[in-house]
Amino acid sequence: IPATVSALQEIGPRYIVPGHCTGWAATHRIAQAMPDAFIQHSVGTEFVFRAAG
Repeated sequence: IPATVSALQEIGPRYIVPGHCTGWAATHRIAQAMPDAFIQHSVGTEFVFRAAG
């Protein structure tokens, strides 16, 4: 998990939305390490992304 979190931090995504297969421990580590990018979701969550213009 630490290596994955470190790699994600190097990439620096604007948003990160871990799915159920990420697992509880990794999801919490990502949320702690990248709170501004982390988005918690659940069944029915919808995301709308628009192109920057």
